[in-house]
Amino acid sequence: MAPLSQSMEFAQRGEKRSNLTPAPKSKNKAVDMFAMSDSSDDDEKNSYSNANGNHPGTDTEKRLETNANQGLDEQDVDDAEGYYLARPGELLDGKYRSRGNVGRGVFSSVLFCDIEEGESTGKTVAIKVIRNNPTMHRAGEKELQILEKVKSVPNIVQVLGSFEHRKHLCLVFERMKMNLRQVLYQYGKNIGINMEGVRTYGKQLFGALNHLKSLGIVHADFKLDNILVSAKLGQVKICDFGSAFYEDDPANAPTPYLVSRFYRAPEIILGLKYDPAVDTWALATCLFELYAGNVMFPGATNNEMLDMIMQCKGRFPNRLLRKHIISYQILHKQPHFDPETFKFRRFQTDVMTNDIIMKLLTVKDSPTKTISSLLMNASNGMSAKSEVRVRQLAQLLEHTLVLDPSKRASPAQALQSPFFNDNM
Repeated sequence: MAPLSQSMEFAQRGEKRSNLTPAPKSKNKAVDMFAMSDSSDDDEKNSYSNANGNHPGTDTEKRLETNANQGLDEQDVDDAEGYYLARPGELLDGKYRSRGNVGRGVFSSVLFCDIEEGESTGKTVAIKVIRNNPTMHRAGEKELQILEKVKSVPNIVQVLGSFEHRKHLCLVFERMKMNLRQVLYQYGKNIGINMEGVRTYGKQLFGALNHLKSLGIVHADFKLDNILVSAKLGQVKICDFGSAFYEDDPANAPTPYLVSRFYRAPEIILGLKYDPAVDTWALATCLFELYAGNVMFPGATNNEMLDMIMQCKGRFPNRLLRKHIISYQILHKQPHFDPETFKFRRFQTDVMTNDIIMKLLTVKDSPTKTISSLLMNASNGMSAKSEVRVRQLAQLLEHTLVLDPSKRASPAQALQSPFFNDNM
């Protein structure tokens, strides 16, 4: 398959551009391979920050290395939350020359480092430095174990090694150009990318999820930020397995806040048991976002997410709502649906008083919006062939966004969709 940069234009539909013409730029943050997106809930306390990641000159390297590698204890190298304060020019594990921090997530910070020893001398890698506390260290060890398990799986970022540095577990990864959110921002901001790009990426990602499902692994944080893209834009790889778990792990208790909110499957919000189907849901919403150029369900809260989902998919089966009510009782949370009538409890903030008000709403069986109409509205100047592809994508998303996870299409079933058929 030819690289996307040679075989297609990531351009607005109905508008011709030169190959990979970027969208208008604003101030850009540095690449962050493992950052959280802005869609995280306030009560999850997820945050990250980016640094410029510039490599210092040789004299600066030597001076900083002397300061960084001699006579420092943990108080000097960690901040108050246990994040490692990497110094540009510092040498890690005897061969990784730090360019400094480029990102920070809940579990770790990320460095770009140049290799200065061995066959890979001169190459740049990404090193995920786990926060220095027992809980995060255990989570990092679990992530490493899962990454070793999926090492041979196509379209998953490769872990190249691990080591300990000043009481921090460090995971070494291949470095890739950018992530899919940055691709969308640069080549399809507010308009989406070419349908062929959606098809190419979708096929690779459903293939990767199919492998994960066969291993009983749930990624549990699938979003554009956690999908890395090769330099020529022809290959994507899933990264950041910090939230991943085995489906049969007894320690995996339901929480309504798993997965970044915009990509959160409804069964998670309802407090139900979840499985690899949550990744299928998240990927489907990513494909919509790549084509349309906007988030499919941009809810500000879990309650608003349910409202938006039901507008597009109709009401939930009573069977799921009963389980939801029981689960929320166990979690000591107020359910989103009335226990007797199953009407939806819509919570909103009064613009005058700033008080939270609740309305009981009857949800219609049929959706008020359709995925097909949303995709058509995002299209511009389509040919007959393009319209067929849009309808095929809509059909794929209908099957992969089924409210009942037991009836949702699996990754293997998704790969059989006409949307991925090259013969048209």
